[in-house]
Amino acid sequence: MKLQQYDLDDDELSELTTADSLKAQFSNEDIRKSCNVPLVVKYDYIDLGNTDYNFKQEFLLKDTQKYFEMMNLISRSTVNELLDRGYELHFRDSEIKGNLKNALKKHLPDAIKSMPTFFHFALYTNQNADRKTGVRSPRIYFFLGNNGFAYPVFFDPYHELNPIKD
Repeated sequence: MKLQQYDLDDDELSELTTADSLKAQFSNEDIRKSCNVPLVVKYDYIDLGNTDYNFKQEFLLKDTQKYFEMMNLISRSTVNELLDRGYELHFRDSEIKGNLKNALKKHLPDAIKSMPTFFHFALYTNQNADRKTGVRSPRIYFFLGNNGFAYPVFFDPYHELNPIKD
């Protein structure tokens, strides 16, 4: 559907397309609504060098190919649809604790206060992931904002932000 001039005024359109603020907490109602609309990927909060989980790390060809395959799926799906396929896609919500919380403190300290809903998905999985050996099991972490905005934040090539529990 194309917006007509009478649908939104300039201020409303600007507000709709502006990145969500991390100064205020997202309401449960806003998140519920965002889970039911196709996601729009926005890169306003991407880590480009503040932590060990930034997007300037090396992407292998396999990583890049799978990243764009997943982003294509994500950008035409709702969170609820992705969660329904959670096991297959390794698409899960992520508690803000441990390594994820430490990375957020460094990169987006306001996110600790506003506590947005974080999700992660696998590009592919290897149970032997280890930075020292170079065995990868990459994950992408993003948070869900208003209006179905999905904000990729971290690239975790060795599954360290929210590791598999023994």
